[in-house]
Amino acid sequence: MTWRLICPNFIKDRMREAQETRMLIISRTGPLGFMLKDVQTGKKYKIFLGEPHTCSCVTFMKKRDLCVHILWVLLKKFRIAQSNALVWQRSLNEREILQLLKGELISSPPNAVKKELADVGKREEVAQREITDEDVCPICQCEFLRGDNNGSAIDRDSNDSDEDNDGVSKEGIVYCNYGCGSSVHAQCMMEWAKHARSQGEAKAIKCPLCRTPFGTFEEVRQLCLKDRRKELRVKRNNLHLGFKCQRCKSCPISGKWYSCTVCQSYYLCQDCFASGEHTFHNFTVKKTVRDQACESSCSP
Repeated sequence: MTWRLICPNFIKDRMREAQETRMLIISRTGPLGFMLKDVQTGKKYKIFLGEPHTCSCVTFMKKRDLCVHILWVLLKKFRIAQSNALVWQRSLNEREILQLLKGELISSPPNAVKKELADVGKREEVAQREITDEDVCPICQCEFLRGDNNGSAIDRDSNDSDEDNDGVSKEGIVYCNYGCGSSVHAQCMMEWAKHARSQGEAKAIKCPLCRTPFGTFEEVRQLCLKDRRKELRVKRNNLHLGFKCQRCKSCPISGKWYSCTVCQSYYLCQDCFASGEHTFHNFTVKKTVRDQACESSCSP
């Protein structure tokens, strides 16, 4: 195919869209074949990199040119810089594919790619590897510690409604207990497990990185739910159910709860109290629902 010297504008637009779109790698076919699931639409796409690249989406089938899904794999999975001319080519030759698989095209390799995988032959439980700024989830390719436009990094301040039908937290983290010790988003691992179950592999769900068995589908589900239950206990302990902030109208009040000692049923949340609202009376304050109320001055 003809080598592109300059990146076309429509490819630049698709690269921006690929960076902003959250997708999950739910299965792989060899080193260059991927099954992606668009989180927003739920649609699945088959992508193969090579000579030429291919994708099962309508855009590629009509134009036979790079689509968002192919670019997502190149940019997010293989971490090739957008400025690298190989990104906007419609194919890769054998030498370029070898460079891709060896990681020679990675612009800033995450630690999870650089580290050697642990010995997967033994079923001895291993410790979770420390998560650093460069580590990414192997399924959605989002960084654990750095937020993105889709809010996919670890965020413990998200609402309780941030869960799917399996009750799995979007920001929850699980890790490969018996293999590489690498971390995975709990929700992403559930998507991986559900796809494996649909392929008849429910009895042995494997780690997306080292292929060591996580366990059965139900064991993986319980592992993901365990993180969610722990998080919900913490959040519920900080929720003052049945109490509404008189200023911002948030209900229930989360965090510190302030009650006016004079006015009946006059409550404020921590932020509204700190803003100087209702300063002419004193308040009692409770940090959590289990704490005893204590006197607080009228000034924040």
